[in-house]
Amino acid sequence: MRTNKRVIATPNQGRDIVALFSKAIQTGHFICYLQSTSAMDGILTFLWYVERYLRLARLEYPRAYSKLADDPCWRNAILTIGGRAWIMLEAAEGNGSLEINDVELFELVRDPDLLDEIQRLREKEGCAN
Repeated sequence: MRTNKRVIATPNQGRDIVALFSKAIQTGHFICYLQSTSAMDGILTFLWYVERYLRLARLEYPRAYSKLADDPCWRNAILTIGGRAWIMLEAAEGNGSLEINDVELFELVRDPDLLDEIQRLREKEGCAN
């Protein structure tokens, strides 16, 4: 049965996802695992998804992109979530027990075209660098 109800995402949902992955990284960082976990992979995949979504929205759905980029609440949420994610990733760097495919995922997340999407938001927010 289909309904016409819309599911509305909120900035808090993104924060919750990053908090979940951040806690996994923090926990994994201080507990010695006998095998690798995907804590870093999860947060990298989330960052890649956000970058790709921003690009798709900007290129194909300008009204949706405008809502994300021009609304200070959404823009700040995206930049805050991304910033916190990178802080946790940098803190966990070199801890092999927290990653499975991080090398490949880092390459995807650091794609210059996708990083430009974040930079566009930073510029709208007034961040120089």
